[in-house]
Amino acid sequence: MNTNLLFPILIPAIIAIISWFIIAYYNRKLEIFKKLLDLRIQCFFETLELFEILAKLAQPNIVWQNHPLWPRHEELTTNIRIHLKACGKEDEIKKYDEFGDALGTKNLVLANKAFVELQKLFKNNLRKELGLKSLQN
Repeated sequence: MNTNLLFPILIPAIIAIISWFIIAYYNRKLEIFKKLLDLRIQCFFETLELFEILAKLAQPNIVWQNHPLWPRHEELTTNIRIHLKACGKEDEIKKYDEFGDALGTKNLVLANKAFVELQKLFKNNLRKELGLKSLQN
């Protein structure tokens, strides 16, 4: 068998196969990044919706558990917890726990402060991940 005929066919085939695996690897990394980013953005919007609900529930003489928005509140808190555990940063998880603890004790001033800090963390971390310039706070 003449190896001079085999090498010109074999070398491009090997290069094509190696390139295919490299492209598949980086494509998978990109898809995972995009999915995690989608979850983080969804979590950001869910925290905003949760805060709107809590603002409506913060009126005096309202029993939270009897309010029609209470089931949505519970759904949002569960979704946010799941999203943060799946793809959140450590500081975001810690700040959300502070927010939840403050809500548990019905300390709305502390909950509001923790929420504002959580939103700043979300915003800044998302901007870094997307490569966007930081806005002045």
